[in-house]
Amino acid sequence: MSNFEKRFKEAVRENFDFSADLYDRFEEKHHLFEELASRLVDLMGNSNVRRVLDVGCGSGISTWALYQKYGDGCTFYAIDISEKMLQKAREKYGHRDNIIFVLGDAENLKEYFMEKFDAIFYTASIFLIPNFRKSLKEAFSLLNPGGKVAISFYSGLSDIEG
Repeated sequence: MSNFEKRFKEAVRENFDFSADLYDRFEEKHHLFEELASRLVDLMGNSNVRRVLDVGCGSGISTWALYQKYGDGCTFYAIDISEKMLQKAREKYGHRDNIIFVLGDAENLKEYFMEKFDAIFYTASIFLIPNFRKSLKEAFSLLNPGGKVAISFYSGLSDIEG
């Protein structure tokens, strides 16, 4: 990892640790991340999905939106680099047995997850991962046959085969 990538990753962690309270207030006003996650599920479909991974889950807003779409029959794993964001996520949604929040680096998904997933989501997070190609490569290796990866950006949603 280059020095720039290390500094970038640390800046992302510090920024989200610092702004965790503001993040939720922003979302309460705009519902941006909830809507992005919901729209990604609509594009992906929800048949045969039992294990979901939310990469860059922040304070759990996107994870909760995925839970609302897929329901109690699924197990949800959510990973984020910010301890403060995960603390908020656990306070709000950690009481559910089928939602597991993990502190970790999205570039190294296989260090945290051994089992396969049916759906992996990057809701407005991929551009915050310095080596996003490595993260995506690991995400694709963690998919069950027929599983899908969904990615959103602030500028919109795209349906890309591959």
